Order: sequence, then C-alpha cells, then structure tokens
Amino acid sequence: MRALRILLRHRVTRWRRDPSWGTGTVAGQIVLLALLLFFLFPLGLSSYVLGDVLRELYPEADALRLINGGMLYLVPALTASRFLLQSPPSERMAPYVSLPISPSGLLQGQVVLSLLSLHTLFAAVLVGPVWAAEVMAAWSSPGAAAWLAIALLLTVVIPSHGANLLHLLLGRRPWGFVGALAGITLCFVADAVVGPDLFRGLSRLVFGRPSVGLVVAIGVVGSTHAALLRVMRTRLEVDRRTAAQIGGPSRRAASVYRWIERTLPAGPLVALELRQVVRTRRLR
Repeated sequence: MRALRILLRHRVTRWRRDPSWGTGTVAGQIVLLALLLFFLFPLGLSSYVLGDVLRELYPEADALRLINGGMLYLVPALTASRFLLQSPPSERMAPYVSLPISPSGLLQGQVVLSLLSLHTLFAAVLVGPVWAAEVMAAWSSPGAAAWLAIALLLTVVIPSHGANLLHLLLGRRPWGFVGALAGITLCFVADAVVGPDLFRGLSRLVFGRPSVGLVVAIGVVGSTHAALLRVMRTRLEVDRRTAAQIGGPSRRAASVYRWIERTLPAGPLVALELRQVVRTRRLR
C-alpha cells in the first residue's frame, strides 16, 4: 500500500503539472475533461440503446444473445488501442528504481495504476449502459453482477495486462512479441475460415453462462497477471543495474564530494550541483 500511495501521489502531481493538459492549470484540465465527457456521451447513449436497435434490425433474434455473442470482440480491439496509445510500464518504472520501495510493491502498484487511464473510462462507457439497459432487466441480481464482473475483467483488466505484456515483450524478447502477434493472427484466421460462430459461440458461452464465464475470466486474468509480473520483474532488475552503473559514484568520487562538503563554503550545495552535472553527462 505504501508503494501504491507513493506512485499515485507522483502520478497525480505529474498530471497536474503537465503543460499539455490545457494550460497546465486545474481549470484547463477541468475544461478538457468536460470536453472528453461530452464526446463520450454519444458513445454511452449508443450503448444504452443497442438492444433496441438490434430488436429493430433483427425482430426474430434475442437481442441479449446477440450482445453476448459480440462482447468478446472488444478484447482485441481494446488491447490494440492500449498498446498503440498507452506508454509501456518500463517507462514509468525507471524513475522509481532508486527509491526505497519494495520491488513487489512497485510492480503491483504499476499494474494497478495502468488501469487508471482514459482507456478504462472508455471501456466502462461501452459496457455500463448496455448492462444497465439489457442485462439487469433480463437476469437476476447475482447473474447481472457476474456478467458485469466478466465484462470489466475482459474489457479493462485483460487489455491493460495484455498491452503492457506486449510492450515488455517487444523491448525484451522481440521473438516473443512476434509469437504473440502470430497467435492472435491465427485466431482471427481460424475465425474467418471456420466461420463467425467460433468467436461468437465462445463469447456466448462466457457471457451467457455467468458461473462458467466468471471462472474463465478469473483464470485468464490470473495467468496474464502472473506472466506480466514475471516479465516486469526482469525489466526492473535491468533498470536497477543500469541505475547503479549510471548513478553510483566510485569511492574516489565519493571522497572528493565529501571533501568539498567539508571544506568549501556552501560545500553541500556545490557537491550536489557537481553530482547532477556528472550524472547528466553520463546519461547523455
């Protein structure tokens, strides 16, 4: 929890000071968020009336069955959007490797913070209205709650974990990244060759039977989470060794800094400035 609080506080501070958000002020950020919500409103409205539209287009079909058959297609689409538009976790871990934070806490915190993004809001706007309009009206409260849990796990958690895992594989193991893309492409080819009932049937099984679907969703999330933590831990060790090589002064340099601090006027400030200059030159 301590690591998560530190990471969250730094994320909020960086977000508030980012000049690309409006004018860098709270007022400018509020205006941009209001515009974002304005553009998301038609999407939420379309999700809410999706069942009525399907009933008009296909009077003989069950609207909820059609919705359940198409929900699984959101997973690769949302994963691709996160992969293309969201920064990889390795870029967000580098500034924290020298802080006194436990590696497990840092990794878990980064995984949780990856969920706090506009992509999550977009997925919630897609899922929430159709759940309120169709699922709650057709199913019991436990079944509707299980459906919502399945939908959020598969449209929020899985795309976030999957995009982060693809980013890390691309940086560390390019052949693993190529293999993952080949597997995804093979699934789409199989769906096109066998027929649309392959993915739709699986989607109807997951979302149409909440007890089965919830177990499947939790299992997929758990395995993806474990794989992501394993790859992130390897990346964290590399960042720690790199930071130690770049930022760690030698014994001779440390003795020089101590002599400056004790001898010169304003010695600590002079030593700090020299450390920053040397570190900047090494990074370049």
